[in-house]
Amino acid sequence: MSNYMKYWYNKDMAESSKRIQELLTKEVYSRYELYDVIYRVYPGYSENSCNWVIGLLVSDHVLQPLGNGVFAHWKEPFSYPLDPVSVSLLDKLRERFPYSDFAGVTTTSLNEILMGVDEHKALLLQVSKRDLFPAYLALREWTKREVMLNPTPREIEYYLRDNSIILKPLFSKSPVTQDGLYTAEKLLVDLLCDKTLRTMYPYVSNEDVVQNICEEKNVNIITTLNYARRRGKYDGMVALFQGVYAPEVLRKVMEGKE
Repeated sequence: MSNYMKYWYNKDMAESSKRIQELLTKEVYSRYELYDVIYRVYPGYSENSCNWVIGLLVSDHVLQPLGNGVFAHWKEPFSYPLDPVSVSLLDKLRERFPYSDFAGVTTTSLNEILMGVDEHKALLLQVSKRDLFPAYLALREWTKREVMLNPTPREIEYYLRDNSIILKPLFSKSPVTQDGLYTAEKLLVDLLCDKTLRTMYPYVSNEDVVQNICEEKNVNIITTLNYARRRGKYDGMVALFQGVYAPEVLRKVMEGKE
């Protein structure tokens, strides 16, 4: 395609995308409801072409997937920074254990996300269970910081020091980023079942955290519920979502109504 053709193609798509956005007046849409909107702009489009347009709307940050073919208006993705030292440790672990999965978050980030305060500065690291102890030995080799291997709540309460590293097994198929960061979906569920988080943030309200994250950030409901089911917290997570989303929204997402 020539540069001239690309210019008019991109201009047409931008104008069409704007027209579609003006027609998106509901809170959530099933895939077939989006087809109906797209047909009003592109009457002759096939379902495959409509799916292509939906993909563009997602990549252009117009829509976000909630799961099961249901979409909502775009919100900012969930993210948080890791300090350079923590990033370096994660990189070294990935290099040493290339077939393991990792997840890391600092209490500095958690304090901001959870609107809570933990007096200690610590790094929470999770690694695939098969490499948990080798990773513990590697961290002991690489750093002079205290490394706590899968500590109990009592050990955290009494023995946690500043700049400690808390190393725990990563639950299989946990929703984490490619960079080894917690996703919103993982954090919301872990708040219900991770004893370390509950020990360090005993006064944090799950209801308030779920409300704030879901209202401000991009959260996939189905990914969250699938992870919650594997952790035995499905009903608890559904109850928390019921405090955020309208009943018809949850019903549409959970049943995959298209």
